[in-house]
Amino acid sequence: MHFIRENFYCEEPLMRSLKITKSVANATLECYLSAQLKHGFSMLAVAKDNRIVGVAMNQRNCQWDGDKLKQQGDTIQCDPLRKLFYIWSIVSTEPQLHQKLKASCIFEISILATAREAQRQGIALQLTLHSLRLARDLGFEVARMDCTNEYSSKVAHRAGMECMWSVPYKHLVDSDKKSVVQPEDPHTHIRVHAVRLKDV
Repeated sequence: MHFIRENFYCEEPLMRSLKITKSVANATLECYLSAQLKHGFSMLAVAKDNRIVGVAMNQRNCQWDGDKLKQQGDTIQCDPLRKLFYIWSIVSTEPQLHQKLKASCIFEISILATAREAQRQGIALQLTLHSLRLARDLGFEVARMDCTNEYSSKVAHRAGMECMWSVPYKHLVDSDKKSVVQPEDPHTHIRVHAVRLKDV
């Protein structure tokens, strides 16, 4: 969790656009992320000096998870965090992967983060590939990766995952038809990639 606070909150374009920092992150977000670690599916990339340089937080994704995220978001007073959970709930639900791919439970690479000093070394791709192999070995039939920025979308593509759903950030609007969030270019879309694990 310390690595996520230092390298995901401040580096991921969506989080940065929402101005979610260590000080903004509250118990709801921290508990949600900590629960993912309890699945025991997450991967670490560790340097020779034992520093963590990358993390793939992995979890099970079920058909009702989008509704649960929306319910959690409705309880949050902090506007940036409420928007984050709203976006996550849409991304979980709208692609309808469970129906399209006929899978009741999907392996999800939910967060991919690399330390700033370790970027552009292929660490994110290796974490993704190892996560997909783990998913296959655990008996999952399908894996998904929700890509809220161009970097993770490129990694998913290189790992052989197909883009199954895409939406421009400008189409995410609130009840007043105002844009919820707009990360800086080139991060203009959210994309959901998936792969049947027999193909991995």
